[in-house]
Amino acid sequence: MTSSELWSRATAERYDAEEAELSSTAALGPTLAFLAEIAGDGRAELGVPPLRFLPPGQIAVPFDVSAEHLGFDTFDLVEQILVSHHFTRDGDAGHYRRGTSRHRYAWPAELDLMARIAGLELERRVADWHGAPFTQDSAKHISVWRKPV
Repeated sequence: MTSSELWSRATAERYDAEEAELSSTAALGPTLAFLAEIAGDGRAELGVPPLRFLPPGQIAVPFDVSAEHLGFDTFDLVEQILVSHHFTRDGDAGHYRRGTSRHRYAWPAELDLMARIAGLELERRVADWHGAPFTQDSAKHISVWRKPV
């Protein structure tokens, strides 16, 4: 099977349509302005794994259950790996596309340690692009580390 067989014009158009909203000026403008404000030349946006929602003995947490999409993450707690699973409805024929992506997660404290070892200092950490405070309930964080002057 060739990439041309996998990546048809219809597939490309569907992909573009799904991504268009996230790439619009309305979506990117405020994000870029916030980045410019807090980041300068060093920043990272990172998720915080939702392990609080993981009942003892289970390894999966759903993050989207709708008519068009089923999404859940499975966790390897020893290796700190999560696999994100997606089943997306493809039209009205009842077909679904399946996709997965593998991620290594790290806690904010681990990232701060790696930054310190690299000679950087944490300048700021917030929960989102609006600058909300980062708390124990935050699902992600935007962190800025800088080299001390």
